[in-house]
Amino acid sequence: EELEGVIERRIHEYCNYIEGFMHVNQRYDIQIRLSEKSYKKGLNSFQIIGKVLCRLFKSELPIIERIQITFITDPEKVADMYREALGIYEKRDARVRGLKDEDVSEFYGCNLCQSFAPTHSCIITPQRYSNCGAISWFDARASAMVDPKGPIFRIEKG
Repeated sequence: EELEGVIERRIHEYCNYIEGFMHVNQRYDIQIRLSEKSYKKGLNSFQIIGKVLCRLFKSELPIIERIQITFITDPEKVADMYREALGIYEKRDARVRGLKDEDVSEFYGCNLCQSFAPTHSCIITPQRYSNCGAISWFDARASAMVDPKGPIFRIEKG
């Protein structure tokens, strides 16, 4: 559970590694776009995108030994999963609500958006989510532990 936010955010990052494929926003406001040029070059199935994402997850996050990616396109299933996801997001948000900046000894920095905003960087605290609204202090802490040399990093207060 603690790594769910980490994995979700990496989906965004890794999708943007694929030429002509763009993923924007997080949580319940996701948009995915595919360029006509990439489609014509052969990037024309979810199977191809899924294979690329599986390879990226396994190569970038050594804790992942096996992974399966499934794209859901049935509107009824999407609606059911959407409601389930909202409950999960609320549970995660409630966990961080009572925590204050003064209660922790470190904050976190995030450079994930630099794939499309090269000069952007965030500071994440218990009382300040990342600008994208997708990474809480707990998500950032988990990400920094899993991938200490990754795009989310520890910043000591002081």
